[in-house]
Amino acid sequence: MAEGVYLDLIHRNLESQHIKVRCLALECLGLTTMSDKKVFEEKLGVFMDQIRGESTLKTKSDITVVCLKAILDGVMIHGFLLESGNSQDLIRQDLRKLLMRLLRDSDYNVRLLATEGFCKLLICERMQNPWDFISRLIMLYFEKSKS
Repeated sequence: MAEGVYLDLIHRNLESQHIKVRCLALECLGLTTMSDKKVFEEKLGVFMDQIRGESTLKTKSDITVVCLKAILDGVMIHGFLLESGNSQDLIRQDLRKLLMRLLRDSDYNVRLLATEGFCKLLICERMQNPWDFISRLIMLYFEKSKS
């Protein structure tokens, strides 16, 4: 009963016009996904949609940062990118594409957070077939050293 009240409160604030209120709601939602893999899988689309909503902005708001942290934490805890062969494959593929795009985002802070998150996922072996991410990280390293 209490969980439903909390989730209802969170969901009402996800559509707030105030960025700080929406960030806090997203952060609370991210914390609720930590304890249950099924909840993480259900709410993953909310985080991805929020990031996509800001994808055209040159400088992202805190919303992208909060959502990216929630996604990376959920992947780290639940091993979402380790699995294959179930109904979540399309979402997993969309998530990989979204995260790859964030590795080359125009916003330095988002790019840095995505890079650090990928390195942590690689070190902890929380991704299946990480070679495309590894090649992107190597390219990022050499792009930085050229300039």
